[in-house]
Amino acid sequence: MVKKLIFFCFIIFISPGLVMGELIDNGDGTITDTDTGLMWSQTTHSAQHDWEGAILSCEAIASSTGFDDWRLPSKNELLSIVDYTKYNPAASDKFATNAGYYWTSTSYVKVSDPPEAKAWCINFKNGMVEGKAKTEEEYYVRAVRGGQNQLTGMVISEPAQTSDWMIGRLMPIIWEGAGKANVNIILSDDGGSSFDKVIVENTPDDGSYVWRKIGTADNGEAMNLGESDNYVLKVELTDGSAGNIQGMFSIKEETGGFGSKTELSDIIRGLQILAGILVE
Repeated sequence: MVKKLIFFCFIIFISPGLVMGELIDNGDGTITDTDTGLMWSQTTHSAQHDWEGAILSCEAIASSTGFDDWRLPSKNELLSIVDYTKYNPAASDKFATNAGYYWTSTSYVKVSDPPEAKAWCINFKNGMVEGKAKTEEEYYVRAVRGGQNQLTGMVISEPAQTSDWMIGRLMPIIWEGAGKANVNIILSDDGGSSFDKVIVENTPDDGSYVWRKIGTADNGEAMNLGESDNYVLKVELTDGSAGNIQGMFSIKEETGGFGSKTELSDIIRGLQILAGILVE
């Protein structure tokens, strides 16, 4: 009991990354977290699954919103909707949540003979995290979209989720898992339902691209961007064999000042990012 109390105190008072923003009920069976930019399935899947079954069940979701990029959340993503002020279940009342274990996509290998493949689960009775065998157990599933699928091997670090950018300014785009071929970089202004705004095509997969003027494509064509908090970026290999999306983030009309944000700390961060790109 004492260990659990210490754990809860650590989560609530020490770990700022696990604090929820405002949860918005979209009225279509989804919940959006304004702090992370993630969109969640409001309900728990009706059936329990093993780990691979959990991944497949998320990918098979057909939402009334028309999104087809649902996935199994990572450990940190699922932890972001744990509410440690609640118990049995430890979740907001806006979610339909069972007080039991939920799968995450985050794997690890237990050192044993032979090694045992496991994945992290979160117990929504109390918010505790525990590793479970991928093939021997069946647990609950909640799907997420937005952010990034950590199973693709390509991770986008900039632009960050919930970041703010200005039309007409510069945006550094940075991703990992580079060096395979050329990539296309495409923008969605409707939360990822459609990607029809091409920033650049067939650019080297070298891990970075500087979008020198938000709202204008690499070929000089105007993209007719409007103010929205629902922008999502896609970086994908030109042959379509790999890629990832990042979102959601905001693009606003230019209001003056330097860079994508007006706060001094954000300006400094942007300069550091750009310096790293230009040095390379």
